[in-house]
Amino acid sequence: MKKTILSTIIALAALFQTQPTMAQTVSDCPIPVAVVVDNSNNNLPASAATNLQSSLNTSLTRYGLGGDPALTNFCLVASVDAGTTEVISGMRPVVTVSAYLNISVNNIVTGEKFSADMIELRGASQNEAAAYNNAIKGATSKKDKNLENFLKGIHSKIVGYYNSSVPYIIRQADAAALQRNYKKAFWILSSIPTCANDYELVEQKMVSIYQDSLDINCGALILQAKAIWAAQPTKEGAAKVIPVISQIDPKSACYGDAENLIDEIKDEMQRKVELEEYVEEFERQIKLSRMDLIAQYIEAVRAIGIEFGKNQVAPVINTMPMPVMIQ
Repeated sequence: MKKTILSTIIALAALFQTQPTMAQTVSDCPIPVAVVVDNSNNNLPASAATNLQSSLNTSLTRYGLGGDPALTNFCLVASVDAGTTEVISGMRPVVTVSAYLNISVNNIVTGEKFSADMIELRGASQNEAAAYNNAIKGATSKKDKNLENFLKGIHSKIVGYYNSSVPYIIRQADAAALQRNYKKAFWILSSIPTCANDYELVEQKMVSIYQDSLDINCGALILQAKAIWAAQPTKEGAAKVIPVISQIDPKSACYGDAENLIDEIKDEMQRKVELEEYVEEFERQIKLSRMDLIAQYIEAVRAIGIEFGKNQVAPVINTMPMPVMIQ
């Protein structure tokens, strides 16, 4: 296995999950689930819809389903049906609300609905928005076992899904990589928790696709570095070449071309009196930049995956086919 790439991928995976060594619990295997509150029917006051979003995110985190929603294939969709509102007259009128919270967890890639439930909402306060906020607070509190049981069951189902679906998910990543959509491929693979069965296959695929992406990108980086040096064969131009050429991994296919370009720049600087003293500094900066390469890849790949994932949840939910319930 190629050491530089493998080190990068292992470190990347560690950012998301920690491989458990004993019987798996919710805390051993956190699985991020995104939240979409569908209030298109305006059954909830705007402030209550915002509060519902926040409260559901808190509940998901409590039961091992929190984390960065950009790195997930799953989404909890919540909506409230048309409830009843009553005003109880008195010295200080009280507004009461009664409705049902509809929740379902969907696989946003396949369109499958993993589970669904209805939770009763009852609340009272001096106005409708406050009454709904109190109802939401009660339904999402630790004391409400309905939501707790639902989310704990969802965690178990999602883990089971990953345990049985790793080969299928890897094929999805392969299909994305074949189209050179490396952002999507890494998003797909990074969404798999490290506690899933056969996770070593995921790591191996990360290494393979990562290497492919390097080989594709390194040619473009060589051309970019050559263009910089051709346009500015000076100390300043050499400084601009360093961060570009240092992105080329030593295991990539065109690393030899990168070394040849470095030698070419060094030779040209040695032939110019005004640049001769900068050769040693140029070599030192190249080495320092390459030492930071793994850290740069971890940050870059994670940032790319998160940015890609941010655009996956709501658009897919809006166009999701009729879900198929998994028993």
